[in-house]
Amino acid sequence: MNGIVEMLRKNRKIVYDLHLSWGARLSSYIYVLNSEDAFVGIELTEDIPPPAHYIAIDHHNKNSHNASFLKQLIITFKPKNV
Repeated sequence: MNGIVEMLRKNRKIVYDLHLSWGARLSSYIYVLNSEDAFVGIELTEDIPPPAHYIAIDHHNKNSHNASFLKQLIITFKPKNV
């Protein structure tokens, strides 16, 4: 996770990492969510309605057909220095 955070910050992305364990919930980040900005949640349980510009990244359970979260993240952000 540290490498991912570093990559995102190098590409001028704001990162909120609460160091939550498995089963982390979107509501843990309610203090930063709004309807204007885009947010990417990595493997978060959507226990509240997601904001308007929310992108969920997950590859477990019902999402097991998706690529790994790292690949999804790279596709989502198209970082310059991967």
